[in-house]
Amino acid sequence: MSARERCVLAYSGGLDTSVAIRWLQEELGYDVITLTDCTAATSAEEQKSATAQDYPMFSQPMTSDQVVGALKGTADVVKA
Repeated sequence: MSARERCVLAYSGGLDTSVAIRWLQEELGYDVITLTDCTAATSAEEQKSATAQDYPMFSQPMTSDQVVGALKGTADVVKA
């Protein structure tokens, strides 16, 4: 069984990007990585809550440094 392709999404947490995640998963078959340091949170508390509770329900959250490290093969990244 081959691994699914992955894509990276700058996820604001809004309706449009929430729908985009589901569409990417269901229609295109991607595992979705969401950037935790690229959100529309208006406070540090909101940011922490979104990346700790909301993002993992729909995707694999990572920082941009983790994504770059994974692309370079130097990051310790847990596969979804």
